[in-house]
Order: sequence, then C-alpha cells, then structure tokens
Amino acid sequence: MGVVRCEDAAPAVASLADGLEPARPAQAAHVGSCLRCQAEVLRDRRMSRALADLRDEVLQPDPELLGTVLDAVDEFVERRAALRARLAYLLGGAAATAGTIAVMLVRRGRGEALAS
Repeated sequence: MGVVRCEDAAPAVASLADGLEPARPAQAAHVGSCLRCQAEVLRDRRMSRALADLRDEVLQPDPELLGTVLDAVDEFVERRAALRARLAYLLGGAAATAGTIAVMLVRRGRGEALAS
C-alpha cells in the first residue's frame, strides 16, 4: 500500500479505539509507530468510556428549572407583543402622515390647475 499517512489511518484509529473491527495491517502498523495516532486512539477510548459512564448516570434537573424557562418564554412573548404594538402604532402614524401629505399635494395641484 505504500506510506500510510495519519489521514489514511483514521479508520484504523476508530477501529482500534472501539475494538470492534480489526484495522488493516498497514494502517495498524502506522498507528503503532505514530505517536499522534496513538494519542487519538487513547483520546477516543477515554471518550467512549466517558459516554458509557454517562449512559448509566441519571441526572436530576433543578426543580426550579421548568419555572425559570417558562418565565423566560413568557417574558420573550410579552416583549415581542409590545414591539409589534409599537411598530403597528408607528406604521399607522406614518400612513396617516403620508395620507395627509397626499391630500395636501392633490389640493395644491388642483388649486394651481384652476388658477391657470
């Protein structure tokens, strides 16, 4: 197979870490001689053990967590509703102003047309 690089040995690192599949001989030889790949195997094994330990651990959430989350959601909804109300008020005012200006321009235009 030639020279095996760390990138090419990645499948061997995973298989050696979990011990489920045998690695190809060239990849296993690379891992056996490469400190970087050996460190990856050890890191993966530690990670697998930590995850396996978490599987058996039962975490109890803080009893106040649900109330805190619901309060935060309520506050967000109230802020959003207030923002929408302010936006509607501003848009309504802008529309009224635009309408007034349009009426004034139309009247002004009619007045100039009648004067000619």
